[in-house]
Amino acid sequence: MVVECRQLGVHRRPLLGLNLWLGSKALRGERQRVADELAKMHGFLLAPLGVAPAPASLSEAVVSYNQAREAMHTLGVVVQRELGQQVSEALQRHGLLALNLTP
Repeated sequence: MVVECRQLGVHRRPLLGLNLWLGSKALRGERQRVADELAKMHGFLLAPLGVAPAPASLSEAVVSYNQAREAMHTLGVVVQRELGQQVSEALQRHGLLALNLTP
């Protein structure tokens, strides 16, 4: 699959917002909803960036996105990390991400 450089920027904000929203669902114990939304996230946002397979958890989604972002960086596409870091820190504060997953 060929990933266009612009895809990472286009997908960045929706993915980060979705991670926060999914974090709220995870905190409420809505496991099936989180699983369903992770599958959608993969289909619409992560797969076009070359991520496979679909993430099984919010942590995996964040790691997959970070890896895709870093791969784009090696191609010369610079994506600012501040927003992603803020989202990861918010999820970490609520115990939804391990501390070493900050982008």
